Amino acid sequence: MTASWDLEASSSQAINYGDLTILDGATEFTMVAWINAESSVGTDVGVIGKWAGGTEVAYLMQIDTDVADVIKFAMQGPDTTANDFNIGSTTTSVSTGTWMHFVGTWDFSRVSAGTDSGWRAFVDGVTDTVTHNAVDTDGTSVANSTAPLYVGLQEANSGYYDGKIAYCALYDRALTASEVAEIYVNPNSIVNGRVWATNLNNSGNIGVDISGNGNDPTATAGAASTDGPPVFFPE
Repeated sequence: MTASWDLEASSSQAINYGDLTILDGATEFTMVAWINAESSVGTDVGVIGKWAGGTEVAYLMQIDTDVADVIKFAMQGPDTTANDFNIGSTTTSVSTGTWMHFVGTWDFSRVSAGTDSGWRAFVDGVTDTVTHNAVDTDGTSVANSTAPLYVGLQEANSGYYDGKIAYCALYDRALTASEVAEIYVNPNSIVNGRVWATNLNNSGNIGVDISGNGNDPTATAGAASTDGPPVFFPE
């Protein structure tokens, strides 16, 4: 199956998964998404995020429209009143009108004061140079935020993604470079530690969790599309 779903920023479309606790307290994790952006709308466009703003923040993959449309990965540490952020961004920019595969892995054991945010980035299965935008050694693990997990939205009514998206996933561990190369070719090849993975199913239902953990959306939006990435996708 090669398919996706199409989200329209102008119609404020995003997919809400509710308050998933699958990465609460994690000291390492991975975010994965295939995207085909149609345009950059506003600033700080959300791809995957449990990031409602204020103290209700945990982790985020966004298109940073302020900096050449790079992908920015962020996590908030356990004290949400202290802004204990570790943030890293890709060197490669998002190209509109083409499918691209972005992966960010975070591991607290890699965090080094002033120099390393703990993030590693991969674009189309290959390691990408990371700019470490914010480093905080107090960001030891992912915050226990009650914010909903969204696909296609940064935070409430702000930063809607415009374009097609397919197979987003979360792992409760940092994938290795070789594992990232594997899932670029076959998204279903690495299931160890996969706590959430979302795609279309045979019936064209948008955003269903195919990880087996039952983390289906509480509210869906967008339209099913037969335009998908150039790889095989599980259903």
